[in-house]
Amino acid sequence: MLKSLTYATFGLLMVTACLSAQESKESFQVQTIYTKGLQSIEKDPHIARMLAHSGTDLSIGQSKNERYEYAEVSVIDRLKDLQLDISYHDAVGHYVEFYINSDPDRLKLLFGLNQYYNSSVSSSLENNGLPQGFALIPAVCSSFGPTSTNGHGGTGPWHLNYPQAIRYGLQIDKNVDERREMEKATVAATAYLSDLYKLYDNWELTLAAYTCGPATINKALSRQEASTFWEIYKVLPEEMRDIVPALAALVYVQGRQNTATAFEVHIDTDTVRIHKRLLHEALNDVVNADLEELNFLNPALNAKVFPANYTAVFPAELKERFFNMKDSVYAYQDSVLLYPKPKTPEEVPPVDGIAITHIVKSGEVLGLIAEKYEVGVSQIQQWNDMGGSTRLNIGQKLVIYSKSPLSKTVPTEESSETANALDKEYVTYTVKKGECLDGIAKKYPGISARNIMELNNIDDNIQAELILRIKKR
Repeated sequence: MLKSLTYATFGLLMVTACLSAQESKESFQVQTIYTKGLQSIEKDPHIARMLAHSGTDLSIGQSKNERYEYAEVSVIDRLKDLQLDISYHDAVGHYVEFYINSDPDRLKLLFGLNQYYNSSVSSSLENNGLPQGFALIPAVCSSFGPTSTNGHGGTGPWHLNYPQAIRYGLQIDKNVDERREMEKATVAATAYLSDLYKLYDNWELTLAAYTCGPATINKALSRQEASTFWEIYKVLPEEMRDIVPALAALVYVQGRQNTATAFEVHIDTDTVRIHKRLLHEALNDVVNADLEELNFLNPALNAKVFPANYTAVFPAELKERFFNMKDSVYAYQDSVLLYPKPKTPEEVPPVDGIAITHIVKSGEVLGLIAEKYEVGVSQIQQWNDMGGSTRLNIGQKLVIYSKSPLSKTVPTEESSETANALDKEYVTYTVKKGECLDGIAKKYPGISARNIMELNNIDDNIQAELILRIKKR
């Protein structure tokens, strides 16, 4: 009887223990802040563009998920190999389970992105005395997505908050947010992590302070009379605290699987200093720029416009086209895209005007041609079957009906006198092959190269056949 009772009691204890363990496993939830990026990694526009440039054929969901067993000691050994002193905890095991159950193709892509950015990230970690395992922080936070946010103020691949970004030298204003630019964000994030380690002398607390904030960590340590991360783990904000177990788990899984989608982004780029505000639309309409490519190469921009005095990244061939037609781009932007609607009466289409053939010259745009002949842009488009296009080619022939009256408003004597006065105030000069602005300026006493650049909205990179306006002295 006693023996039977003992077996029954033992069995009850075992069932209770199993149910308790199962309940603990089911009650733990991996935080979506650290999982949503991976689960839709191939849909991120920036990453999709990278894949397109690399020529990588990625088929999500095609590879078989190979499950494997892992032990606590193997996770600890992997972390030690990377000088990442993080203790094993059940939470680490839960994140290991999440990663090994994830789509293997997505994991390969994630580790491939880590390899792609490795050179710049690795050197920044080394310069700041940080363990190489920290290279996977952007993988955990954002899956390397530049537009990723965490819902708590963090933005960009490293999920940097505004105060830290500003403190470590990033520019954030209405035009740009440099937290979305991987290289600059890496410099700021690693510098911040280095300062946090100097404060805590512990990698777990350093990581927790990176996401939760030092004030939150210090308060928790004080209230709990604790000295380690796992002692305060349960009182920290749930979403933010899991950077520690999530990173430890991903570092382990990367070492265990050791597979990645290796790719290189094949695109020849160059930097361009934008001195005057420039709309992407103007580049698209005049020099046929790819808007998606500009967005891809300049992720820090908040809108489709380059602010003044901004260093932009262009495809190399676009840079050449832009400098060749820079005056046309800005003339089109100023006269068409930014041109205020006239307050004059609505134009009346000509009934019996005389057809004039206008041959398009370098630097001309529809707005300026229409103004010259006192007609509307839409009229020129209609007469020449252009649809809604404003694009012109040098040498293109346009049919224009210029016989008056073309509108209900006739130029006044005053406006004619003003135009004549302007003609007398300026001269035009056509740049010859091999000429530079300093040489041209010397031909006009009292004029400097800077005067010419400011008047024509150009820099000192000029091309032959460019028409310049020069003020008479």
